[in-house]
Amino acid sequence: MSSDCQASDVSTLAAQVEKLSNALVKLTGESDVRKLHHKYGYYLDKCLYKEVSPEDFTVNYFKLTSNITQVSQLFADHPDTYVQFLNGRFNGKKGVDRLYIERFAKRFVGGRNGPIDGWLLDHLMAQDIIDFDPKVGRAKARIRALMSAGTHESISADFPGGYRQWWEGGVYENEYILQDGVWKILRLRYYPFWHGSFELGWKQAKNFVPLFKEQFPADPLGPDELLEDFSLWPDTRVVPFHYRHPVTEQEVAEEDMQAPKWLEGASSAPPARTITDWGGSKDEIPGPCDYCRSINAECRIDPDKRRQRPYYFVSEEEFRNMQIILKHYVPDTELTPDNLRSLARSCQTAKGTFADQPNATNALSPAMTAILNEEGETELQDGCFDSIIATPSSEEEAEDHLLQQVLSLYHKLGCLLEDSQGEYRYMGAESGLPFNTAIRCFKRNGLQTPLSPDVIPAMVTVTMPLPISRPLVKPMVLPPWETCLKLVTKYFEDVHCLYWLYSSERFHAQLEETYHVSQEMLTASWRCSLCSILAIAKFGLASPEDSVTAKDYLKNAKSFVPEACDEGSLESVRSMVLLATAMQSQGFSNPAYIYSSIAIQIACSLGIHCDKYSSTHGNVEREHSRRVWWSLVVFDQDLSLRIGKPSATESAWQSPPLPSETDWLGSLPLHLNISTPNALLLQRAISVLHLRYHSMRLLVGRPFLLYKLLCWKKQRETDFHLSVSHFTDICTDSAEKMLEIMHIMVANDLQSSIIALDFYYALDILQIFICVFALTKSQQQFDNICKCLKILQSLSTTGFGETMISEVLFELTEWGLFPDCADPLDSLQDFDASLLTAEAVNGFHDRIFGDCNNVDLDHTWSTIFSHLDFAEPMTGTTLMQEYPH
Repeated sequence: MSSDCQASDVSTLAAQVEKLSNALVKLTGESDVRKLHHKYGYYLDKCLYKEVSPEDFTVNYFKLTSNITQVSQLFADHPDTYVQFLNGRFNGKKGVDRLYIERFAKRFVGGRNGPIDGWLLDHLMAQDIIDFDPKVGRAKARIRALMSAGTHESISADFPGGYRQWWEGGVYENEYILQDGVWKILRLRYYPFWHGSFELGWKQAKNFVPLFKEQFPADPLGPDELLEDFSLWPDTRVVPFHYRHPVTEQEVAEEDMQAPKWLEGASSAPPARTITDWGGSKDEIPGPCDYCRSINAECRIDPDKRRQRPYYFVSEEEFRNMQIILKHYVPDTELTPDNLRSLARSCQTAKGTFADQPNATNALSPAMTAILNEEGETELQDGCFDSIIATPSSEEEAEDHLLQQVLSLYHKLGCLLEDSQGEYRYMGAESGLPFNTAIRCFKRNGLQTPLSPDVIPAMVTVTMPLPISRPLVKPMVLPPWETCLKLVTKYFEDVHCLYWLYSSERFHAQLEETYHVSQEMLTASWRCSLCSILAIAKFGLASPEDSVTAKDYLKNAKSFVPEACDEGSLESVRSMVLLATAMQSQGFSNPAYIYSSIAIQIACSLGIHCDKYSSTHGNVEREHSRRVWWSLVVFDQDLSLRIGKPSATESAWQSPPLPSETDWLGSLPLHLNISTPNALLLQRAISVLHLRYHSMRLLVGRPFLLYKLLCWKKQRETDFHLSVSHFTDICTDSAEKMLEIMHIMVANDLQSSIIALDFYYALDILQIFICVFALTKSQQQFDNICKCLKILQSLSTTGFGETMISEVLFELTEWGLFPDCADPLDSLQDFDASLLTAEAVNGFHDRIFGDCNNVDLDHTWSTIFSHLDFAEPMTGTTLMQEYPH
């Protein structure tokens, strides 16, 4: 064989080896990426977030410490790393941690690493298409996911979301990168396309999962970036493909990736979804810019001369300030993407001043000179902003700017001071302490301590005194263990769904410890809490094994109050709320109001009202503090509205912007819908939620109903009468829905007589139906009155209802509903609405109201409502919330 032939054979062989080697590298890379993502899926199934997270992350989980460290170790250590979930992007390792550890792990498994009994979260990964380009060391993958998730009936009733089962289908369009010879996830984009509950399927499911509304840090668990034009099922627009057609090498047309309505054109449909950041950062992989890539054109811009600042390096403050500047100089222009592009093009093509530009850019005066630099980019001349920054538009703006700077500085001086018991107390910016500390620390080159910027440094030579020791109070009286469990179970069934103060697991663990240790080892706050719970439950539950009465437990709880207030802890807040609840349940409304106010003051001293509860307590405890605070707010509002006293929380917190009540009801998740079948443990909680909603509508409408009853004949017919009728219809409609809910609650034995709320709701709707009956003389309204009496009957066997029912029946007897009856209680027991004839109904109406059609009612009639506390103050704010203009 000649040397030329040998050389040719060697060359051919080398080419074949190189080709096979490249193919092997490509196939191996694609196989490794496939394994990486499938392993990620298996970790996700069992909530093994330790296998997905990048940094050491420690959480305090009921005094147990666990390191959750490795879920996002699967993610690349790269500035382009992110996870796209729903309508948010979680950028970098910190963002990945926030999603998997602070959000998923806490919500799904309570902060642990691994599954919990009764929680299903299986992800089936299938139909994967992996493409690896060895030239750039990157791979892309499109993978379908089918998830089956939900809870078993044995799971704790405290589990977030309760008992539920659902399906989910989605698509991944991911990117991966080789780092130090190991494949890692660079960009994970998950599009959850559709959801459906196991019971109802996906026919009625719409926006099954709430989308993000705020980004981090406004939302502590939110994304770093909110994405526009994102929606869930029934939106079926195509997620862009990372690959071309395997035969024609063509991209799918944009119009074909839209999803118009049946028999409608694509022009009427939302625009197609887009992915604009394929391929990594431009400095690593030169290639076309986003615009050229979007139109599939050759890009002639030198990648080395691109100077872009990635969006995730722009802080929230920078973004906000840029918006303020733009709105100032283009006040009449909406900052939409199209308008921003137009303004940017005007800047890029400017030859002189902005004053030469038409339309919106004229608002950019005073003139800012723009020139082109050597690279062809637009630059503003030095000093063009000097006059803007140095000279405010008015003296008032200058003063306001200075004031904002002063106040901003004051809020950086810290707000938490450690007391003698090691607890951090909230100190507002208005106090002199932060100012004094700033002066003391002036020579120490900084105002912050290593622990937290919120902490005020303690004094060096002076130690604050401990609380004054108190004489031993009477020991806590505990019932037998089995009796205690019955009482505690009754409390969690009836009250826990109204005011969340404890997690069930933590409470029962602490209760068991109480029966095994000396009482001296227990805090006064815990003893006060437990006695209050026993008093609440014992009020409506007879127990022959326990001779101690509800009032005995209540007296015992009150004896711990001074020491519990000295402790001033989160447990103290719980104890005061529980004691206030027990007081109200037994008819002591004024002491209940006082103890509720004490709870609010203690909570404010801990900074819970502004979410400044010290981080030394751990993440779980801080989450508990948030739930306790909002439960306290709800209790305070309930009590204040009922007894007509000022709310103690109104000055302690700022109300967030709320939707109208109608929008709120429409946005409820499916599992909170009153018509959705739910586990028995959740039915009372969901029923009370809807009773609260309709009671607010009742509060809006009933002043108009009273006006219509008392003053209607004194006014001339005007459009105002139509508005009054509209609000009275709202009131009547909500009363009827509340009646329906309470009727179902009684039928399923979900009502509670140990607390006041159920009885008050029944009394509220009874009053409404009596008013409407006076106006209409309707048999339907009389039937509603009779149904209310049946509900009151079921609530009056024990507890609060047993105490209050006699006054209600006395009033009804005075009105003639129980004529010639010596004992209304006996009449209520034997009450049968079917035995009432039309004549009896008419007689009842005439005896109470006379002839409303001929008699001009005046305010003297309002005395029939005086004993039942009918009229409550009404503000325009409440009306505006329900019916915004």
